[in-house]
Amino acid sequence: MGYYMHMNNQKFEIKNENKEKALELLKKLARKNEDLSWPDNELLLASTTLGDALLKCCYEIEEDDNGNIFGIWFIGEKLGEDYEILNAIAPAVENGSYVQMVGEDGEFWRWIFKDGECKEISPKIIWKK
Repeated sequence: MGYYMHMNNQKFEIKNENKEKALELLKKLARKNEDLSWPDNELLLASTTLGDALLKCCYEIEEDDNGNIFGIWFIGEKLGEDYEILNAIAPAVENGSYVQMVGEDGEFWRWIFKDGECKEISPKIIWKK
């Protein structure tokens, strides 16, 4: 896909006890969907930690001293199967988490997490006089 994007905001949490579950969900996606253009399925399946697996998906995480993930940052350039990746780990992500992106055309969207699902939403921008 040729759609350049960058992240401009996020609130993202995965508790330490759910990281292994998220890793297994990512590996399940890789085994089920051999047509992923990014990341490379073999590299994803070889990952031993969630942080390593997400790095192969162009996401870097921040963890606290207890191993809880409290932040995620997109370090890639283009839109790929990001929604599929985030949706795959959604059952392990805390409610209220989100990742906010901006596309090359200035379009904003968020991937929000609620009740084990990831959904894409777009804002309605209103200019006040």
